[in-house]
Amino acid sequence: MNHDLNIYNPDFSKEPSYYNGSTRRIIEVLSWLAIQ
Repeated sequence: MNHDLNIYNPDFSKEPSYYNGSTRRIIEVLSWLAIQ
């Protein structure tokens, strides 16, 4: 299973066990940069 797919899955935010607030913020920034 590739957990990286959770970054692009809208449901990933419902699984706080995978990411804490800081990690989620980093993912949001990287995701934002990736679409620029």
